[in-house]
Amino acid sequence: MPDYTLFCVFGEVELTDNLTVFGSINNLFDTDWYASSYARLCVQPGTPRALTAGGRATF
Repeated sequence: MPDYTLFCVFGEVELTDNLTVFGSINNLFDTDWYASSYARLCVQPGTPRALTAGGRATF
């Protein structure tokens, strides 16, 4: 199995006292990686780049 390094980024911005938006990017550089391997011919590839975003409001 080849070596790999995964980079993940997370950010959060408070727009107002009651409203925050946030997001993350996993596997920032879209690296080919392997989550697991059971034998030479049975390899589970890892997920590609993924973006997650959301918001949080308080009342």
